[in-house]
Amino acid sequence: MIVHRAGFYVTGGVAVGNEKFAQTLMLLVPFVENAAFSTTRVGWTVGAGVEYALSHNWSIKGEYLYVDLGNVSTVGTIVPPAAGFVDASTAHLRTSIGRGGINYHF
Repeated sequence: MIVHRAGFYVTGGVAVGNEKFAQTLMLLVPFVENAAFSTTRVGWTVGAGVEYALSHNWSIKGEYLYVDLGNVSTVGTIVPPAAGFVDASTAHLRTSIGRGGINYHF
């Protein structure tokens, strides 16, 4: 009898993330730059994993996920206003996630 103790898989789908960012930069006195955004982004994820049976009820697992939520842009404001000075930024929202776990199967 052949017993399969390991299962390999790939996964993928929709990813949703709420991103918040705020910064204040102290420039030359008396200037301060403020920039912020808060947004919920929809993107995609793809990954792979393995689960290994230790016994009939117990298993361990490991998984890797790559998440991409696209780009977000923000414009910083300078206080007090300084003519001609603007700070525009763009960030690519992506992350890698590694997870591990122990499962009990009922």
